[in-house]
Amino acid sequence: MSGGMATDLRGFVYPLASIQQRYQWQLDILQGQLGAIQNQMQAQQERLAEMRRQMALQTECIAKAVLQRLNPLAHQRSIAYLMQCSQQIKEQEKHLAALEEERQRLRRECIDQQQRLELTEQHRLDCLKEYTELEQIRQSNEADRDWIARSVWKERLHAQPPVKTPQLESKV
Repeated sequence: MSGGMATDLRGFVYPLASIQQRYQWQLDILQGQLGAIQNQMQAQQERLAEMRRQMALQTECIAKAVLQRLNPLAHQRSIAYLMQCSQQIKEQEKHLAALEEERQRLRRECIDQQQRLELTEQHRLDCLKEYTELEQIRQSNEADRDWIARSVWKERLHAQPPVKTPQLESKV
């Protein structure tokens, strides 16, 4: 029914626009939180890699020291130090696992929020389509009424006998 008729959309008001905007804001916040968690995870993973590298380096140094001179007290302290490093690494791994769980939760929330936003956008498009169809019908009906009114006016104009205007005789 388009028929080349442009539909004026200025009258269209989406009733759920504020909800749709709130969904977008919530999605933006969640995506920001997700980005922050990912940055935090990357920093913590780098820290964990550094801790592991340091522990491997210390283990190598301790092994060389034990081979060079056997000192039971120093060896006992070295073992305690390595146990402490191992415990710190385990704590860091737990921290990273907790961050990973939080990241997964935020990802799911982002997906859910994105789906809500897409549903409201589809609803808005459906409402817009319905408004456009109704507006085109209204415009078509208005054009029909105008055409009928002009037709009746033209019929009446042609049905009236022509009015004779007195002509002045010219004296030549």
